[in-house]
Amino acid sequence: MDLEKAANPDIERREAIAGWQTLAVVDVDTDPHVEELAEEFALLGIKPMDALQVASAIAAGATALLTTDQALLRTMRNDPRLRVMILSILFELSGRVIMRTDVEIRLNGVRALIQALGAVEAERFVALINRKRFDYTEWRKTQWPDETVGSLAAKARPLRADGQQEPGRGESVKF
Repeated sequence: MDLEKAANPDIERREAIAGWQTLAVVDVDTDPHVEELAEEFALLGIKPMDALQVASAIAAGATALLTTDQALLRTMRNDPRLRVMILSILFELSGRVIMRTDVEIRLNGVRALIQALGAVEAERFVALINRKRFDYTEWRKTQWPDETVGSLAAKARPLRADGQQEPGRGESVKF
């Protein structure tokens, strides 16, 4: 995850990834076993970075992987080693909401703004804070077009060895 976070140009996505990382129980090195397993998944058509993340989850002993990627879900649907689930369908766990969809967040936010500011000032507020939209899915489609599992793993290993999150930033690399 650190390699993906380091390469992500959107600060909000980097912060979101950092938040998810704090929930990690196991930190998996991109060792030859993980790389070999990821190569198997890449041969199934899974993108190299996703393949490394799936292989890391399996190597860590995970029984489930949460994602927002429908293609990954379809590809992994029948693999007995790991249950891949779409994140947005997991609304409740132990009686509490663990994550709302983006649509729900937007709707609740607009309702709160209208209640607090009224419709006209809520619209003005949105216009004031509106910025260029970052499309994470589109970014991922073009981020590592010519990379393989091996080349991505090779980029991740030195970051771990140097104890860096990203070059020059000083945190360890995690997948």
